Amino acid sequence: MKLLSPLNPVLFSAMLVAALCSCERTKTTQTERTTTDRDTTAVTHTETRTKAKDELHEFRDWVNAKTSGADSNARERWPKVKEEFKTRTDKLESRLDTMSAKSKQEYAELKSRYKAWEQKQEKREDRPLDPKKLTSIRQQLLGKQSDLKTVTSANIRQTYETLLQYVRGTHNSWTPDDWDYVDYIYSELNNRKDEVEGDISTKDGLKIKALQGEYLGYEAAADTKDAAHHLKK
Repeated sequence: MKLLSPLNPVLFSAMLVAALCSCERTKTTQTERTTTDRDTTAVTHTETRTKAKDELHEFRDWVNAKTSGADSNARERWPKVKEEFKTRTDKLESRLDTMSAKSKQEYAELKSRYKAWEQKQEKREDRPLDPKKLTSIRQQLLGKQSDLKTVTSANIRQTYETLLQYVRGTHNSWTPDDWDYVDYIYSELNNRKDEVEGDISTKDGLKIKALQGEYLGYEAAADTKDAAHHLKK
């Protein structure tokens, strides 16, 4: 019987190197595929989170615009506003899992703020504000600038300061009905600010934002107090 001749050492070495290279290529390909899949997942997650952040920013601007202005045509716009709120919140609800804890908290606060505003609008439709009382409270809140046509970019900061000074000193004694009047006048002032926005200095603009934040804090506290009062009944 013919015996197999021993494998040539050089040929054996070449075959071994080829086998090792093949294994390494396979391993590299698998690693690259895994890395690519992981990177794709990371990019998708980042894009989803960015969309949620952008939509929350848009929702914040929308709520601010709706709740800070006095709309004389609110009754006609009401169905559209409610539908828009639903559309925006449905989108955000679908992205809750991608939001940070801070974003979720802000989203909840914005929804609560809108709902409180919505209730006020519905109440106002059922019981319109009394023109005489509105004029009287406007004079108390705005002083010399009670005629909003006299409010300009030069004196609007002072007008906000006058309003906040009065709010600080008297808000604890106000009823929910009083707040309806005050909130309407505050919204009128915000509308006037929007009209002269382009001529307001950066310094005054920043101060006005701070004053608006202070006002919203008082208003939110009043809403919470009113809600707690109704729960006790």
